[in-house]
Amino acid sequence: MDTTDITIENIAEIVIETFGYCLSEDFEKPSELLNIDSLDTQITLNVLRLEESKNTIIACLKFLPDTFSSSDYGDHFLHLGNTKTVGVCWTYYQIEMEMLMIMAIGLNLMEYSFPRNEWPHLPDKKPYLKIKENNFKLD
Repeated sequence: MDTTDITIENIAEIVIETFGYCLSEDFEKPSELLNIDSLDTQITLNVLRLEESKNTIIACLKFLPDTFSSSDYGDHFLHLGNTKTVGVCWTYYQIEMEMLMIMAIGLNLMEYSFPRNEWPHLPDKKPYLKIKENNFKLD
């Protein structure tokens, strides 16, 4: 996909399509699979298709608020639907936010800021996430 075609209006659709493309299928070799701990479950993605989709995922991450990369602890999961433009969201659905998060974590572009055992003490019992700037440059 040409990453210049990604806009605030179509980012949710692109995240859903890319996530579906990266999901594992029953017949795949174990060496091609990557298990990622999500919010409540473990998701298995095909590492080859995930790597192939890296530029698309990076382009989607570039829409996120700077707080995901500029602060020590990143930002709260529920802010993943926001964009750099104050008051403008690319999604209101947590499942779409989670899809982007899973793919970014799988590519080592994002990480949880606190261990899972601390999540019950965080707002809405959801994690904080930080974009790993050393793995790609945000515009």
